[in-house]
Amino acid sequence: MRVVLAGLGHGHLHVVSNARKLADAGADVVLIDDGIFRYSSLAAGILGGQYTEEEGQLSSAALAAACGVRHVRGEVQDIVPAERRVRLRDASPIDYELLSLNLGSTVAAPFPVSAAASVFTAKPLSQLIALRDALRSMIERRQTVRLVVIGGGHSGCELSANAAALGRRYGAAIDITLVSPENRLMAKASEGASAAIEHLLRGFGVDTRTNSACEAINDEAVLLSDGTALPFDHVLLATGLRPPPEAKVHGLAFNEPGGICVRPTLQSISDERVFAIGDCAHFIDDPRPNVGVFGVRAAPILTHNLLARIAGDTMKAYRPQKRWFSALNLGDGTGFGQWGGYYWRGRLPLFMKDRIDRRFMEGYRRLYAGRPGRGTPDSPSSLP
Repeated sequence: MRVVLAGLGHGHLHVVSNARKLADAGADVVLIDDGIFRYSSLAAGILGGQYTEEEGQLSSAALAAACGVRHVRGEVQDIVPAERRVRLRDASPIDYELLSLNLGSTVAAPFPVSAAASVFTAKPLSQLIALRDALRSMIERRQTVRLVVIGGGHSGCELSANAAALGRRYGAAIDITLVSPENRLMAKASEGASAAIEHLLRGFGVDTRTNSACEAINDEAVLLSDGTALPFDHVLLATGLRPPPEAKVHGLAFNEPGGICVRPTLQSISDERVFAIGDCAHFIDDPRPNVGVFGVRAAPILTHNLLARIAGDTMKAYRPQKRWFSALNLGDGTGFGQWGGYYWRGRLPLFMKDRIDRRFMEGYRRLYAGRPGRGTPDSPSSLP
């Protein structure tokens, strides 16, 4: 039985690392991705210069080879459940008996954007690396840098703080404006947390503008609903996460943003042979925000249920937790921690976040580090 894993997110890392259990049950496990796992939790720190890009990435080909998984380097174009087939861009399609989707999410602009504007997005990580390099290049040429960040959620706030930290690292001040259509930053957090993060950002020199909706980005300025035009050198979009277009699988039920509707067993409500996890999934019984912890916690359930489906055993239900620890890296050696309705700023939240993130990455990196081969991806056409 062929089990195809489309995308390598937090959840599929666990499945790949336990793939020998699937193989022992008679599965031929195939992973489709672009060759690199990018850890979003370290993204802001990479922008700010605290981490290297290598620390935030894993070789999916090497990991797959170490765990006995066949790796196909490619990009999913669409999925045809009626034919049990995954179509790839510029490559032959791959058939499956069981399919698991961990396709992540993208950032989309809900307003017109000029093709000539220097615009970056909060995901994927490669976009933030490119922004970091662009900012650093301007700083090294002693040019004044004007950065407009659009989106006042957790991501927009953390990235604004780290853009300011990048400037301090090079002895320069980046002119940063953070724009949000909401009446307060981090609108889904408590009012106290929102006020605290706004105070911190202003202390870093960030100009925060709430109740300011972006209507368009032209070649030279961000145009706001009140008529204000904000000139920029670069723009960073942190306007919320949406499942990628390929998650809108014809024949499967999905919600308005495009997340595949799944049962507690992580199976599509439309096709029990299709599983979904992470940002591309929508839990119909208990919707959750796009936070990596849910993909991590659901991963053991996904692995168990794939095995159960192969063996005809009983599946388990995944029940997302109601509260979870989160921390923003503020770029100055401190973090902004949140647990339920509690929040605090200090070195401890950043220490906890750094420890969790490093252990997570090193746990998977150790599976292939030091091995003689780095893994050679299989061509889709070589799969029987």
